[in-house]
Amino acid sequence: MSTARSGDQGRTFAFSCAGVPATPVDRPWLATDGNPTSGGSITMAYDLVPNVVGLPDPTCQTSNRLVLDRSPVADATLAGVQYGPTQIINQPCDEGIMGNDEAFTYNGVKHVFVVHDNQNLDSILMGRCDLVPFTVSLTGYGNCQDIVVTHFPGFITGANFPTMAIDRAGNVFAVWEQAPYDATTGMVTGDTLLFYSVSKDQGTTWTAPRQLPTPGLHNNVFAWPAAGDGGRVDVAWYGTSAIAQNPSHGPDSVNGDWSLYMVQSLNFASSNPTWTQPILASEHFVHRGSMFTLIGGQNGDRTLGDFLQMRVGSQGEANISYADSNSIDEFDSQAAFVRQNGGPSLFASVGTVSLPAERFNSVQVGTHPATFDSAGVSSSSQPNLELLGSQMSMPNSSTLQIKMLVADLTSLAPKPDAGGATLVWHTQWKVPSSSDPNGGAYFHAYMQSIGGAAPTFAAGQNAVQQQGGGLLATYPGSTPVTGSFTATAPGVITINVPV
Repeated sequence: MSTARSGDQGRTFAFSCAGVPATPVDRPWLATDGNPTSGGSITMAYDLVPNVVGLPDPTCQTSNRLVLDRSPVADATLAGVQYGPTQIINQPCDEGIMGNDEAFTYNGVKHVFVVHDNQNLDSILMGRCDLVPFTVSLTGYGNCQDIVVTHFPGFITGANFPTMAIDRAGNVFAVWEQAPYDATTGMVTGDTLLFYSVSKDQGTTWTAPRQLPTPGLHNNVFAWPAAGDGGRVDVAWYGTSAIAQNPSHGPDSVNGDWSLYMVQSLNFASSNPTWTQPILASEHFVHRGSMFTLIGGQNGDRTLGDFLQMRVGSQGEANISYADSNSIDEFDSQAAFVRQNGGPSLFASVGTVSLPAERFNSVQVGTHPATFDSAGVSSSSQPNLELLGSQMSMPNSSTLQIKMLVADLTSLAPKPDAGGATLVWHTQWKVPSSSDPNGGAYFHAYMQSIGGAAPTFAAGQNAVQQQGGGLLATYPGSTPVTGSFTATAPGVITINVPV
């Protein structure tokens, strides 16, 4: 496992190419307990993977091992860089793939939790350990248990992993995907739905699973919760109204339009919890086709990766990062972000979220450092790269006009410590389509200057370039267009793109 920590917002990193004392490994998750450089710690949960997830092994000798590693081990300057020794959590056959881990302090006792499923993908379990001094335990963990949340023979989970959140009252919320399954044929026989369970005693006992209501959505994957005050939680996921032709590979056999959804409960820990209707959070659908899941035997389309994530903001609002694959090269998904700007807050003291209304056809940010980074080196701040906003309009029926506001365009030249000679000012926009086989297009336009010379202007669509075992997103300027800029501070770039 390669590990790294930055103390200056990503400009520099301390790192290790062997941060944990075990190999081969897969899928790390991090949970913090305070500031790890000054008395706190980080727990990394991951798998030792001698076997492929889900393959039967009657002896359980080659099953995955769910482990925790803690940092810092000794020297606080290596916090987030060096982890270990390793604490094994599961019994043989009790690990398929884990979800996220979380830390919480109950009456002075610090616990770390990690949710996971078993090798057969028909149980959900919750690993729990105390965080103790290394003088008490070699691994920094004590009283470790692996507690069964639920067992569901005749069903299968794994789309792609269970996830969890802990509210401020210490209630633990676990959510997972589940579909009816015929183990003899290895086929899914019904919809993939969301289920959850709650523990109000630090993960020791769990409520009977309930189905998370998603009316109108027949297949749901990659659920992620975020909790606030006691009993308040949001859950986000990708969902579709499309139905697989069962028996099938479940989400991996669905040919549908998937969108980002969210539901909220303000009383999930009660005996009769209530939930909102599914809220469309992504504005438009973000993926056309199938999904790639363990439920479906990994037979689908992995364009969106494996997960989305959500965090709670300062007003108790949902902040969701996700992926959007609607583009000419469907395998090239883009990172996307949405934020709740109204409605109930996860913090009771806030009541209602009240954030600035959404902007249409424009984006704007405040002043910020703008650097030209290359080959592991971050440049000093460069005002002519400090992009403050972008606006789109149609001055006539045949032209799309893009204007970008830049802090200082009195010079187009890169600074001496910049990572290259070519500067690019770039705006991208998404056009979803219900008729396009890949779900839409991802357009872009830019102004480019080499060594401070007079600029050129171009537009195009995104593309992908294969590099080794991975892909690079590229943005070729396939069509020259007209444009201009003002040599002022701040300055304005104008680009005219034929419709």
